[in-house]
Amino acid sequence: MAEFSELVKNFAKVRSYMRDFYIYGFKVRKDYTYKSGRTYDNERRRVESWLNEWVRWDYSQQGKRIFLVLKASLTDANPLYRAWKSKSFTDNDLVLHFYLLDALADGQSYTAEGLNQRLSHRLNVILDTQTIRRKANEYVQLGLLWAQKEGRALYYRLQPITALDLSAAVLEGLMFFQEASALGVIGSFILDAAGRKNEYFTFKHHFMVHTLDDDILLTLLSAIAQKRWVALDDDRTMLIPLKIMRSEQTGRAYLAAYLSKQKWFRHFRLDHIDVITLGEKVAHYENYQQLLAQKLPHCWGVSFGNADELETVEMVIAIDEKRENYVLARLKREGRHGQIEALTEGQYMYRHQVYDANEMLPWLKTFIGRIVTFRCSNKNVERKIFRDFERLYGMYLRKEE
Repeated sequence: MAEFSELVKNFAKVRSYMRDFYIYGFKVRKDYTYKSGRTYDNERRRVESWLNEWVRWDYSQQGKRIFLVLKASLTDANPLYRAWKSKSFTDNDLVLHFYLLDALADGQSYTAEGLNQRLSHRLNVILDTQTIRRKANEYVQLGLLWAQKEGRALYYRLQPITALDLSAAVLEGLMFFQEASALGVIGSFILDAAGRKNEYFTFKHHFMVHTLDDDILLTLLSAIAQKRWVALDDDRTMLIPLKIMRSEQTGRAYLAAYLSKQKWFRHFRLDHIDVITLGEKVAHYENYQQLLAQKLPHCWGVSFGNADELETVEMVIAIDEKRENYVLARLKREGRHGQIEALTEGQYMYRHQVYDANEMLPWLKTFIGRIVTFRCSNKNVERKIFRDFERLYGMYLRKEE
């Protein structure tokens, strides 16, 4: 029988649970099919032990729905960071941590066998050498230890500790960083160590939920820095990760990648990725980055279309330059590399070439009432926008007549 524990060993399961039940609110208790209903209750209690003051619920036809109410203006730090601070460990993990650091405190280098002998003599304990080696290698990855191979032996020693500059200016910067940046949980950890909290900053538009994707983000950034192939989830297809992009409207992050099999680019939502498998280094990685840089100006959103063909959008809109210069300014600000040409007094042509003109429709429709003419090389998009115009005419103008 599963027992409740506030600490977690597998964050991927917690991430999925929090997202589906507390953030999206799509599921109720009977939809939990990962394990038994008792496991659902344990998972729920774990999350609520972290986030109890933000948890709300109501009842629908499907059953009781639980969700989070997070008001950025009323929180000094992202409460979801608490999930990252609840990693599980065993008694042996904790004991070995202090044993290992104590054995290396003299600044000398030791092999795993040497560390075992040192612990046996100093602390009167007998440990498995392979266990010590695994823990030492883990700490090398974390940057706590330094390792160097001499012959066939691998020697470990403590990394020199660099004191953090936690001046008032640095602390203020960390307070802003922890809420405004990706991987902001790092700033939260440092502020915790300094015994400080955010005292200055609140945010009107704050995309707090995306911290649940930070482990995926960090792995992808590492793959990009190392120029390595990756495979996502259970798909064995290897792709080349090239760039992380974040929406200013939703805060949602995307991976721009090249699919070698399809020989084309695609965006992947980070909150839809569960597992990443790293592959070998990519030959001529810079060539793919340059090719992506040429393609991105023709992406309105996250779609690269189905083929290497651009769709042309042309829209003439009416603008009174004397009284409505703000409309022209908005067109320039939001046009995303589109060309703007003055035709006659009071009329401007907006022209853009994109891979998927369908993504532009929500933005184009915000100019309804000003659109004089509209054309698109993708006739399906053209028909769709004119059909919507007809529906609006039927709903409003004809009623007035």
